[in-house]
Amino acid sequence: MPANAQDVDRDRFFRQLMVYGGIIVAVAPLAAWLVLIAPGFERPQ
Repeated sequence: MPANAQDVDRDRFFRQLMVYGGIIVAVAPLAAWLVLIAPGFERPQ
């Protein structure tokens, strides 16, 4: 487990996790939109 590893800067590790989480939160909706909406995925009429 990374949190239990020896010689780990806890503040740096926490910041890296927060940056990773922020990137995922920002990119996931865009990726979903590109996959589902952008190619012409529309409701049947």
